[in-house]
Amino acid sequence: MERWLKAKRDIFVPSYQTYLGEELLTGKAYNDKIKSSDGQESSSEWLANNGAYYIYGVQRIDSVNNFTTSGDQATVDVVVTEERTLYNSQGKIDRKNSGLSTLLVRYNLENDEGTWKIANSRTLKNLVRR
Repeated sequence: MERWLKAKRDIFVPSYQTYLGEELLTGKAYNDKIKSSDGQESSSEWLANNGAYYIYGVQRIDSVNNFTTSGDQATVDVVVTEERTLYNSQGKIDRKNSGLSTLLVRYNLENDEGTWKIANSRTLKNLVRR
């Protein structure tokens, strides 16, 4: 999870280094964040196509809970604090999509040829939003 948080600093800004996502994501997470295969824009595609980007401040894992595995799949609940600022193509801050949040996030992982990757994630609870 920590590698994913750090990689977002390079994936969601120009030059949109999406190859980092290939190393960390698979399945739905890859489709949603890096390269969509269903005709919809992924997060990185939307940012690049709209000249927008995120700048990250605080990014930390506060706790790891409920780690379970079954074969080549695992689930882990993580409390993540993240500060992000979305800038539009004019360099103006999108206040609606910016802020500091502490979230309880469930990550579903899959073993992809010996490497554990994030296959999906969803926010279970918004603990703090500023």
